[in-house]
Amino acid sequence: MDRRDLLIVAVALGVGPGMAGVPELVAGAPEQLRVLLETGIVPAGLLAVSLNLLLPGRVRGTDSPDPRSSTG
Repeated sequence: MDRRDLLIVAVALGVGPGMAGVPELVAGAPEQLRVLLETGIVPAGLLAVSLNLLLPGRVRGTDSPDPRSSTG
C-alpha cells in the first residue's frame, strides 16, 4: 500500500465510526436513507470509492507516478 491508499483507508475509517457515533447527523433524513447512513458502513464505503476515483494515483500498468499528479 502506498501513501494514497493509506490516506483513503484512514479517511474512510475515520468517517465510518464518526457517522455511527453521532446519529444526529442523519436524524432529519428520510427513514430509508437513515437506515443506510446510521451504521457508518455505507458512508465509509462510498467515501472510499469516491476518493479512489478522485485522488490522483499511479498510471495503470506502470510503476511510475501519474504525470498529472504534482508529487514532485
